[in-house]
Amino acid sequence: MKRLGRAALLATLLAAGCYKATFIRDPSAVKGVEQDQWLDFFVFGIVGEQNLDVRQFCPDGKAAQIQTGANFGTGIVSVLTLGIYAPRKVWVTCAANGRAMQLELDEHGKLVAFAEVPR
Repeated sequence: MKRLGRAALLATLLAAGCYKATFIRDPSAVKGVEQDQWLDFFVFGIVGEQNLDVRQFCPDGKAAQIQTGANFGTGIVSVLTLGIYAPRKVWVTCAANGRAMQLELDEHGKLVAFAEVPR
């Protein structure tokens, strides 16, 4: 019985894995400060929608890279709440100098285009 408990604990820890998805990446941009923020989602991440303004991370609105995903902390919270609350994390890396990405959003905050902008 003790083995079964250890196996269940190990399975829980492994289920709280990490992943990242990169949405916008400009390999030619010089990366500056990276900031992160937790986003609220529910029911295993199926329910919820988040809109972020890149300018809250990068004052000039120029990002070198944007990623979203989970890490160990968000995974543990999801497991402990049985998937009812399933936070995600977003990482925004601002462009330090050189070329950067300029995002264009529609009136609902959805990405419609991005372009390279010289600094």
